[in-house]
Amino acid sequence: DSNFNEITAPIAKALLLGYKNELEGDTRQAFARAGLSHIMAVSGLHVGLVIAPFWLIIPFFWTRKHGTKIGLALLVFILIFYAGLTGFSAPVLRASVMAVLLTYGKLFSKSADSINLMGIAALVILIFDPKQLFEIGFQLSFSAVLIILLVLPVIQSKIPYWVRVKWYGTPVMVIIISLVVQFGLYPLQAFYFGEVSIISPIANALFVPFLGIVVPLSLLALIVGVFAPAI
Repeated sequence: DSNFNEITAPIAKALLLGYKNELEGDTRQAFARAGLSHIMAVSGLHVGLVIAPFWLIIPFFWTRKHGTKIGLALLVFILIFYAGLTGFSAPVLRASVMAVLLTYGKLFSKSADSINLMGIAALVILIFDPKQLFEIGFQLSFSAVLIILLVLPVIQSKIPYWVRVKWYGTPVMVIIISLVVQFGLYPLQAFYFGEVSIISPIANALFVPFLGIVVPLSLLALIVGVFAPAI
């Protein structure tokens, strides 16, 4: 509220914390029609963006004594901190469980089978709350991840190696994955909401990479602002 005006503050709260109570009806409808409502429902996407910088420095932990244990503890702290900011919402807890399992496998080289880890995450969640199986958030979250895990290797094998190693290789992959996930989730969206956004694959392909910069930097700014508001 102190850093944004009355128009942009509600949008910032929705994007970073999933707090949508202050959004006006027109703004909600605009996001929905563009197929971008999910970015205001803090879940796996946001958790992934929060821990993305952590994944980039995983090799650093491998080179230190007890580095993997320290790395896992740091990840858990980051996820608990972010879950607390969002009020420990079910989607964030869901995504956090999966993130911890995936990172544990990466840090300790336990398993390269992400599909199995996803299955374990789903079982852990359902043991504590079986009703989650019938929640749209649960179905969308795990469907999106499953689509990525099944389709990503196929896409990578089809893209020429010279494209993958270029500077634009990663952005191209992000755009392709975003398109595939949006098309893959159309059946669920049509079933639950009675409509789908035709423009959503393009909107998400353009906006999600940008969100990958905005969310981590904004959360960092929130933390820094507590100690040095001027910054």
